[in-house]
Amino acid sequence: MQYFSNIQRQGELNSDETEPFSNNFSNDIEDNSNKIDSKENDEYLVSNSVGYLGGLKYSELLKGKKNRWKVLLDEVKKLDPRNPVVKAIIRTLVCGFEIPARLVYMIKPGWEKKVFRVINSWGKALIKIAKIKLEIVGNFDIPQDKPIVFVSNHTSPYDIPVIYGTLPVLAGFVANKELATMPVMNYWMKQAHSIFVDVKDTKSRISTLKKIVQNLNNMQHVIIFPEGKMSPDGNLQDFQRGGLQAAVIANACIVPIALNGVREVLPPGDFTINPDKRVIINIGNTIFIDKLNNSEKKRIDQIVYDCLSVLLENARKI
Repeated sequence: MQYFSNIQRQGELNSDETEPFSNNFSNDIEDNSNKIDSKENDEYLVSNSVGYLGGLKYSELLKGKKNRWKVLLDEVKKLDPRNPVVKAIIRTLVCGFEIPARLVYMIKPGWEKKVFRVINSWGKALIKIAKIKLEIVGNFDIPQDKPIVFVSNHTSPYDIPVIYGTLPVLAGFVANKELATMPVMNYWMKQAHSIFVDVKDTKSRISTLKKIVQNLNNMQHVIIFPEGKMSPDGNLQDFQRGGLQAAVIANACIVPIALNGVREVLPPGDFTINPDKRVIINIGNTIFIDKLNNSEKKRIDQIVYDCLSVLLENARKI
């Protein structure tokens, strides 16, 4: 998901990228979004980008289709009928039976707790279906009075259920607009305050950044993949500008999460789940924005990038 323009690594930052944020957030974001020509951006993404092309495979397969789950099942049936992905799709559809519960919670509190239980149990179920050997390193330090931006590397479509099955709180993804058209899944992601973005539309990217700030200001936690797309080789890619700046503007907390091994469970663009794979989730220390000085706030992308790099490297050694 290429929804922010590229940033450069430490030592390569342009002078204009280290300027303080202006009071006009909309203008800041629009200026950043227009830095790269869309055609050049597409060429950059497609070049040697297995992760991007993998995402395109899913998008193109479902484009213009009405019964999208049937399309996915038909595609999967071409493979081994014992493919665990069939069970994963069925388990996702089962969540649809929980939707009528919304009527009950219209007259009593506790709806968000219900949403968390549904999404968390769905994630745990998909982890079980794939027979993932999950190891969690570290603990989630969840402040009660601050919104949180969970930041993770992105190597597989299965990152979403793995994260949802692991997080101790309700949070919404910043996700590609295609997910907004998937029945059942789209409903529960919307109830979790997920934000869907059209990666090819500059106005959509600007609107997305505003929504991230709005959600955080409303104490709604957010999950982002700052690379903007699935990694082509499993290594951490350059971050895309915007998401972490929104965290700074909203004075949120940032929790870095490194995923290692999910790519082996379901590679980008594939429909075959490979069971019995070992997955490491390495949780970093919470970064409190209000404890950073102005210089550190300007370098938040690089700070989080370096943190995720270390977490990922350590996860690979486990």
